Amino acid sequence: MTPEREERIRKEREERNREERIRLRALEIWREQGRPEGRAREHWEQAEREVGGNDSNDTGHDQPTG
Repeated sequence: MTPEREERIRKEREERNREERIRLRALEIWREQGRPEGRAREHWEQAEREVGGNDSNDTGHDQPTG
């Protein structure tokens, strides 16, 4: 495996791990706030800030839906 491929794989793994941490934190926030409907984006963005991510390309497909 080339060093470039190894680096790409490492970055992809880090991104998946970061997204999983964001997803889990957004879920915690949602639960802490009483499982409100219609605030998934807000919870996701708060989780991104807390985890240290602010990926504007995020689709929010793993957000809790209420």
